[in-house]
Amino acid sequence: MSEQPRQSQDRGEALIAILNNPNDLAILQHQRWYRIPVRTAPKRWPPKLLAFYQTRIFGDEAYAVRYYGSVREIREVGRAELFPHEAPNAKSDKRYYQILLDNLNTLAQPIISRRWRRIVFIPTTIEKFWPPEPYPPIDINNIVMCEAPEEYQIDSRSSHQEVP
Repeated sequence: MSEQPRQSQDRGEALIAILNNPNDLAILQHQRWYRIPVRTAPKRWPPKLLAFYQTRIFGDEAYAVRYYGSVREIREVGRAELFPHEAPNAKSDKRYYQILLDNLNTLAQPIISRRWRRIVFIPTTIEKFWPPEPYPPIDINNIVMCEAPEEYQIDSRSSHQEVP
C-alpha cells in the first residue's frame, strides 16, 4: 500500500490519461512509466497524480479508471530512448514526456463511464479523484473538469492497494 499524495485545490494536479493498448498497461505494471507526446500534452501541467482510463480493448475492465500512481519524475525523451529495440518508423523522431511513477495502485472501486465519450486527458484535482468511503459507484462525468459533487471530495481514509 502506498501513501496518498498531498492534497491541494490546484485544478489539473490529477490527470486521467487514456490507456488503449495492453502493452502500455504491461509497461505501467512492470516499469512504472507512461508516455505522452510533447505536442499533445495537456495545458494543465505537470500532474502530481496520473490515472488511466481503459478503452474497449480491455474487455471487462473497459470504460473505467482502475489504476493510478503518484508522479515521481517527468522527463522529455525521444521515442528511441523509450523503445530502444523498436525498428525505425514514422514515430521514431517524436518527442515524449516520460512520466515515471512512484507506484501503481488499484482503486478500491473503479471510476466508470456510464456513457461513451472520447477521452484524451481529463484534468481534475486529487480531492475529486478520491471520494470518501463508503461511496456509491462514481461516474467519470462527476470528475470531468472538476465538477464533482461535494459528496465525492477526497477523504484521507480512502483505501487503495498497490498493484504487485
